[in-house]
Amino acid sequence: MVTSLWKCATFALIIGAGAWRLRNACNILIALASVADCLHVAGHIPLVYAFVSGNLLMNTSVCIWVELLPIIGQNSGCAFILAIGIDRLYGRKNPLVYIGCHLVGVSVYLAYHFYNLFRNLYPTDLICMVPSNYLGDAKPVWWIVSLACCLVAVAIYAIVGIRIKTSNMRGHEARIFKSLLLILISVICGYIGTFAAANIITAHFKEIDFKLGVLLDLIFGIPINISLATNYMVYYATRPQYSYLIIP
Repeated sequence: MVTSLWKCATFALIIGAGAWRLRNACNILIALASVADCLHVAGHIPLVYAFVSGNLLMNTSVCIWVELLPIIGQNSGCAFILAIGIDRLYGRKNPLVYIGCHLVGVSVYLAYHFYNLFRNLYPTDLICMVPSNYLGDAKPVWWIVSLACCLVAVAIYAIVGIRIKTSNMRGHEARIFKSLLLILISVICGYIGTFAAANIITAHFKEIDFKLGVLLDLIFGIPINISLATNYMVYYATRPQYSYLIIP
């Protein structure tokens, strides 16, 4: 959580505090994805509180509002990863209208997930964390749609990578594109690890009771949480590619 907050603050400072050369659509989308990551990892706070206090159970009518921002962060983070890939494939110089189009797409993606969530929501007690709010058929739909989003992003990044390799890009521009691919691959592997594991493992269970469901949710979250906790190190390792844009 600390590394995600650090990454979020760093990109907000870079884009908002005067590094004008970084104020392009791609880096603004990265900053928004960083904010989404911060919201996502904040969803662990109620879980930690539940275990520390001993008050493990919470009703869905309360948990859904406690986890509302983390749910937005988790789903929008996945959508922003795809948006960044699309930007690298079809980047445009005018950021305002272009970013607006991306935000509309992310909003539609979020709206679908909230429709899926609230349509299947019913009063019950649960251990409050982001995946716990997806009840009944909502959870497998959430997993499948999120995995599909990630796989489309992987295909787009593969195309971008091929373009970089076969293009005439030289110097700083080529290194920035390659470092960006490395950053996003490190993030998207976490998302794919989580949603692929969820789809594959749950297919082997005919029925999942309460305790097993909680255990599986915690296990499935390991890849994405490792990715969110360590990707700032990838940003740090690739910082030389961005430093010339910040320091005149």
